[in-house]
Amino acid sequence: MHFAPVQEETMKFLIGAAIVLVFGEARLAAEERRVVTVCMNTGGQHQSHFYVARGLADKILGQAGVDLEWRKNEEPCAGLRNSLIIKISNAQANSFPGALAYTDLRRHQIEVFQDRVILAANGNGQIPAVLGHVLAHEIVHALQGLARHSETGLMMRRWTISELSDMCIRPLSLDIADVSLIHRGLNRWAAENQAALMNQNNFPPQ
Repeated sequence: MHFAPVQEETMKFLIGAAIVLVFGEARLAAEERRVVTVCMNTGGQHQSHFYVARGLADKILGQAGVDLEWRKNEEPCAGLRNSLIIKISNAQANSFPGALAYTDLRRHQIEVFQDRVILAANGNGQIPAVLGHVLAHEIVHALQGLARHSETGLMMRRWTISELSDMCIRPLSLDIADVSLIHRGLNRWAAENQAALMNQNNFPPQ
């Protein structure tokens, strides 16, 4: 399919304008700090790996203007708005084949399959880096409220050996669209929380 010259110029202008709009929205979003509470019980295993992994997830999400506040068990997140629960487990044979983790978008809960993460890391030295990226990847899904993936960087559907090696040297990046979608998702959370609070206040006392 071919466009006439005028149509081509119009399309170029519209695409350029869309890129500028998304870039500007992402830049402003990253400058606005948002706080999300993350409750994760590691079960006392691999504590040093999880400590490094949390710091890496902090760094990645921090670039998008999101500050993570970590808690060591699930209780602080029970009924708390703007919070996520992360469960650590070993995968069942038929549990999301090939996936390193899974996010329940409706319940804001993440399950990390630590046995698959260790296997993907292919060595102790890589485990914290891979684990940190898995945590960050799933947190982004939860914040966006979307199961979408990007062509490159942190939010790729499946990391290649190249990405797994690179993440041990420097964190994989979030693209501009992902940053924008994170903050749209957080704005949606805020609107839902406000609506729930108003509904609660409108109920007459029993």
